[in-house]
Amino acid sequence: MPSVMSSAFEKSQWGLTPHALHELGRAMASRDVTPWLPAIATGIGSMPRLTSRLGAIKLFEDDYETAIDLQKEPAKPKEKKEQDTEDLKKCLAESLAKKPSRGLLQVTDGDDRLLIQTARSRGERFLSDVILPLCKLVIRNTDFVANICTTLSEEASQQWLSGASVRSFTGGIIDFLAREISDHCALQAANKSKTAWFQPMQDSAYSMSMLSISTDAYRKPLSWRAISTLLCLCEKLELYDHVSKLLQPMIEIAHSAGVGDHTEFLVPLLQSLSDDLTESRHSLKHYQSLFQEVLLSYIKDLVGLKPTPPNDWSRKMKNDTCYGSLSQSKFSRNDGICDDCSAFNDFLAAPDRSEWRLKAAEPRRKYIDRLHYGLDVKTSLDKSEKPFTLIVSKTDESYRSMLNSWHGRRRSLISVFDYIGPEKLNLLLADHSDALM
Repeated sequence: MPSVMSSAFEKSQWGLTPHALHELGRAMASRDVTPWLPAIATGIGSMPRLTSRLGAIKLFEDDYETAIDLQKEPAKPKEKKEQDTEDLKKCLAESLAKKPSRGLLQVTDGDDRLLIQTARSRGERFLSDVILPLCKLVIRNTDFVANICTTLSEEASQQWLSGASVRSFTGGIIDFLAREISDHCALQAANKSKTAWFQPMQDSAYSMSMLSISTDAYRKPLSWRAISTLLCLCEKLELYDHVSKLLQPMIEIAHSAGVGDHTEFLVPLLQSLSDDLTESRHSLKHYQSLFQEVLLSYIKDLVGLKPTPPNDWSRKMKNDTCYGSLSQSKFSRNDGICDDCSAFNDFLAAPDRSEWRLKAAEPRRKYIDRLHYGLDVKTSLDKSEKPFTLIVSKTDESYRSMLNSWHGRRRSLISVFDYIGPEKLNLLLADHSDALM
């Protein structure tokens, strides 16, 4: 029977139902649990939501223990019953961190609190045996992982949890996260791409081997709040080597970052670190390299991306697609471009022409009027005599739009400087302070 159950669970997306758990818990109270453990672990591990797994485990254990307590005559020797109970609880706990048969494990708000509640009754081993591999399984959800680490640090004074265990757990999480981000950097460099870091992370070589195939739905983007929280927590726990390990991939991000990475991730990270570290009275000196690299690269991108005004009247041409059948003119070129398209493109390419006038019937005017969208031109109509004349005038709208965006980014950077303050900036930027300010 257990082997049949295991096979069925492996093919099932949802695994064990509450009714099945209830019946199994009661039935197994009087039997040897060892043959059933693989099937139970497979059933729990097939559930795609962590909340469902936690609820199923509690339900199963309650029914199992209740059934044992209600037995008038123990069906097992005391030693065997205790061993079975221990084996079963270990199996159920480890099934929490199993990869579901389809996609990634889904965690929701409140799951971190439920895990900690479970850990209180299980002891410190639950951290290394269950919660650590579970956090690695959902490492992309940095907010969830940071909440777990923060809550554990607050629990360190409780009887069930030592400070050494919290330090070991947090260090393991930081090491794994740093490696995951570094793998992403390497993948990005290999693909010669600039994927925005505030967007969901791609699968690294490590996570691909660990998670097999994952779905886009649960690839979480890096959270600057979570990264700041984890760095400050390392400072609090005096895990200075791990601070350096996590800072290094942040600096790698700054090396290859685009403007979007700065505004959506890196700059908010600096602001959050500035606040959190000052509030906790930790030194900012460890973070000089990060602040310098982020701000220097941001300014470099801003200066490098500052648009320059066009130096003549040549403008971007339309593509080679020609809808000549809509035009009243005849095809006159070997490449299939109609007379009107040819004249329009010649006008766009001409560096000394700012206006083109097309005196033609309405179908031809409408045809050209449709072509100008997305280009730096505007149209008007001269109705002084028939046929009417379509007037196409070149503009510098693209340049003005890019310039406005650049000024917006510049204002954002100045606001960052104002937010952090001159004293902190002088400390953080060191020799680069005068040049940046």
